[in-house]
Amino acid sequence: MDKKRMAIFSISFGILIMVVVLLLVRGTARRSGHIQLPDASTGTSSGQPSEDDSGALAVVEIRTDTVQLAIEVMERPMAYTERVTVETFWSGGSGTAESTVYVRDNLLRMDTTLASGSVRHLLTGGEHSYIWYDEDTDYVMLEAGDFTSDAELRIPTYEDILVLDQEDITDAGYGDYESTYCIYVVTDDGAGYVTRYWIGTETGLLTACERYWEGELVYRMTTAELTIGQADDTMFLLPDGEQPS
Repeated sequence: MDKKRMAIFSISFGILIMVVVLLLVRGTARRSGHIQLPDASTGTSSGQPSEDDSGALAVVEIRTDTVQLAIEVMERPMAYTERVTVETFWSGGSGTAESTVYVRDNLLRMDTTLASGSVRHLLTGGEHSYIWYDEDTDYVMLEAGDFTSDAELRIPTYEDILVLDQEDITDAGYGDYESTYCIYVVTDDGAGYVTRYWIGTETGLLTACERYWEGELVYRMTTAELTIGQADDTMFLLPDGEQPS
């Protein structure tokens, strides 16, 4: 790969990582209803979704025809920290990026270690997004929409499941992913791509995602070291100490 193509790939991959995490936390502030799911020790029960005495929706079985309803009403934490690893695979090579993600209400901070060893910081929320590197106090301010427009790249995110036609969902149920009890969903776009999602039943957060092209793994995202609760306030300040807008 020549230097020009390598530079283009490096920039594209950096944007991909930012979009993945932005889409990962999209909907974090939404807390719509309450869902009761069986824990790992009890497994699933047969039956249809029903209303318990408190009016909370209790989904007792996850199937291809009920999984969208379950995901729609799952609660997500308002504040958390986790490590996100994104891997992409192509003929003859692969790329990996690791980020630490901090979320509080509508604010997101992502610290990504680059191949050079430098750390890129992204802080977004409200109308603007900010990027700076390492311990620099200078930063670049961009319109927040500059990132959401890149959703056209169709980076896999479990929120996409909610708008799928039911026939595109080929499998769904409960299962473990790296000791995390999850709802899993398998989707097929009919054009060669199959995507597998694992969503934690306790947190409502995406635990892992894999995407295959004609049976070959081309994308994998995993999360680890999840901590529920608010990070230090300084994590959501710009490098000059100012508040983001």
